[in-house]
Amino acid sequence: MEYRVLSGSLANLYAYMATTKPGDTIYAMPEALAGHATHHTQGAAGLYGLMVRPIPYHPGTHRIDWTTWENEIRHTRPTLIILGTSLPLIPVDIGRARALADTVGARVMYDAAHVAGLVAAGLFQRPLAEGADLMTMSTYKTFGGPAGGLVATGDEELAQRLDSIAYPGLTANFDMARVAGLGVAALELATFGQSYAQQCLKNAQRLADELLRLDIPVWAPNGGQLTQSHLVAVEASRFGGGTRAARLAEASNVLFSGIPLPLTVIAGDYNGIRLGVQEITRLGMGESEMASVATFIKLALTQPDQAEATRVEVREFRKEFRTVRFGFAE
Repeated sequence: MEYRVLSGSLANLYAYMATTKPGDTIYAMPEALAGHATHHTQGAAGLYGLMVRPIPYHPGTHRIDWTTWENEIRHTRPTLIILGTSLPLIPVDIGRARALADTVGARVMYDAAHVAGLVAAGLFQRPLAEGADLMTMSTYKTFGGPAGGLVATGDEELAQRLDSIAYPGLTANFDMARVAGLGVAALELATFGQSYAQQCLKNAQRLADELLRLDIPVWAPNGGQLTQSHLVAVEASRFGGGTRAARLAEASNVLFSGIPLPLTVIAGDYNGIRLGVQEITRLGMGESEMASVATFIKLALTQPDQAEATRVEVREFRKEFRTVRFGFAE
């Protein structure tokens, strides 16, 4: 476990340096499936000199097109396959990707930036047990610690490479206070993580159901179950784009972000909205509060001209949830 990494993005760079060399071909989830910028040409992968190819997928879904990929990979012969996205609504078949990687001698990396806490609880997937060579992550989001990154592997050779990349390489100096905070967060996850992750999953599913009841267009990744994680996706075309909607909603004290979805492109903006319940769950909100949360989201999206009134309602509602749960302070 390499814990000295200062961000999830740098954790990805560590992983690239440990498994590839500049000029190598890698595969990553495409941007339409919310593949992270660091997996692509404009981010750490491209800056390091890697040739990035998008993993083929079936239009309109989060399903990988395995047949096309299997035919393609024989010719491209990648060194690394990256799984995991910035919108992990459903688990990905890591075992199948592992088998495909083995046909060309490639490594498999799983980016668990958003689901590290769920992974720790064993409630989303277990990437290293399912076939990934290494796993990167952010240490906040569902992990619940200070800002930073981690790289985990069960491969001793990779662990040694990562250690040498960290020191004397990229993080010769690091913040011991952050490492101490990270240790506490990890211990809290080990102690309370199962109940926290379970509540996140329940809250996300309930929020999705409540939004649908309010006629908000929640997007189903495979045309069926809306989410299997702490995240919910909403189609943004009705609201003029995901980033535009997020900026308007901020005035109502409702915070979310735009995100790409495999749908019709919106010029100059994302075509999706990403909602996460990890922080409101940590502050003590449960399934019974999701109806109110969904109402605030609808008001922020559909009545931006009433932002001040919504802002007051949100502030009053939020007063009951000021104590961080699922931790030792509780």
